[in-house]
Parts: sequence; C-alpha cells; structure tokens
Amino acid sequence: LGAVWRLDVAGAAVRPERVETHRLLKAGFAQNTDAELVARLGHADQRVRQGAQLALAQRGRGAVLLAVATDAKASQLARIHGVWGYGQLLRRSAAAVAGVLPLLADADPELRGQTAKILGDAPQAAKAAAEKLIPLLTDSAPRVRLQAAIALGKLAVPAAVEALVAFAAKEGTDPVMRHAAVVGLTGCATADQLAKHREHASVPLRLISVVALRRQGSAKVAEFLGDAEGTVVEEAARAIHDDTSIPGALPALAALVDTPALRSDVIVRRALNANLRLGTPAAAGRLV
Repeated sequence: LGAVWRLDVAGAAVRPERVETHRLLKAGFAQNTDAELVARLGHADQRVRQGAQLALAQRGRGAVLLAVATDAKASQLARIHGVWGYGQLLRRSAAAVAGVLPLLADADPELRGQTAKILGDAPQAAKAAAEKLIPLLTDSAPRVRLQAAIALGKLAVPAAVEALVAFAAKEGTDPVMRHAAVVGLTGCATADQLAKHREHASVPLRLISVVALRRQGSAKVAEFLGDAEGTVVEEAARAIHDDTSIPGALPALAALVDTPALRSDVIVRRALNANLRLGTPAAAGRLV
C-alpha cells in the first residue's frame, strides 16, 4: 500500500558531524555535566539541543537555563532552548516568572515571541504578570504579535480586551492573525463585550467575535444572524448549528427559513436542520 524512502548522500554517514551526533544521542544526556549540556544547547542537530534542554529542566537548573536565554552573545537557537527549558519549569511552578520578563523587550523578536509563548503556557505562574504582554500586540514583528494574542487568551486578561479589539480590526484579514485574535478574545472578553461588536464597521472583527462566541458556547452569537455581510451570517450559522450546536440560539437560526433573501446554501441547510432539531409545531409549519 505504500513505501518509506530514505535518501542520503554517498559517504555522508562517515562525516564527522553525523558520527558525533550519533555518539551523543546513543550515549544520552544523564551523565553530562551542566556545562556540557549548556554547550549542547547550541548544537547543530535539534535532537541534541532538545536532549540537553530536557536534561537541564529535569535537574531543575532554572538559573542555568535563564543565563543562556538572557545571554545576548549566545546563539539564537541556544537562547530559544534556554527559554523553552525555563518554560518547562514555569509550568511546574519550579521557577520565578520575573526572571524571563526582561526577554519581552529583547532585541531579537524570536526571543520576545517565544517568551510570550511560554508565559501563555504557564497560567498559574504567569497570571500575575500577564498584563505585560499587552504592549506586544503592537510589536514590530508579526510572530510576536501572534504569540502575545494567543498567550493573553490563555491567561484570560480582561485588561487586554481593548487592545485585542484593535488588533483584530487591524489584522483580522490574515487567517493566522485572525486565529490569534479569536484565541485572545475568547479568553479575555465576555460574551456581552463580544456581542457589542455586531455593529462595528470592521468585518474581520465581527467574524472574529462570532467565532469567539462560538468557542464560549454563547447564544449571543444569534445576534449576528442579521448582519449585512453574508460571510458573518454564515459563520454565525455554523457556530449555532455545527458540532454540538448552541441550543439557546437554534430558534433564531431556524427562523431564517422565513427570510427568502438568504440564498446561501451554508445558511439554508443549517436553518432547515435547526427546525428539525427543534421539533416543534412552529418549526414544522416553517418547513411546510
């Protein structure tokens, strides 16, 4: 039914780099000193870097990992693995969040973004410092803005709503940034705050609000069924009907079969099935 192909270069198996990598991986990292592990955080092979990172984190070497992460003279890859290793300790509440906060202003945008990411993955440790991520929503680097929005959503920071709304309205046409805005607003905004966007001029923001309400399971998503933009109405219909549905909003979706101007197959099929799910005499009358 298939095959696995292995491609290689003749004689490459005996190259010094591959011989060394094979030796390191075969030996493992348990017997290495901390200094040896630090040196391997910048190794050319990701498996070696990852092994060194995991070993240092397992030993609880937060100070060592932080020293690498904050060392501007170290290689970028070594610093990133230092951040990731420190993030492992943050998730175990085995390190202080204050140590990595200066990296949110690092000159390297990848370090800023990765720091935001580990903070979002450690809600217990990072909650108190979460508002420091808000300025990153306007960072010069797209990846930093992306990671900041996602992290804020994971940390559920109400103070970030206004900045996230501006971020969504400005960058919501890009699918990746739109996803980040959805995650951010789902975690930070209330259903009432999201529903207020039904009259906002930004179509991307209205779409993002619909998806965020869907993730919250809020019946207030029905308020977008009257949107002037068809794509917003379609997204609201999907939110109400698909997956496990939002029962409280089904009547509003079912009522759309009485709106002949709606010709979208996406909407009509879901509105018809919403009547089936309701199973009431009024629903049967609409179908007839």
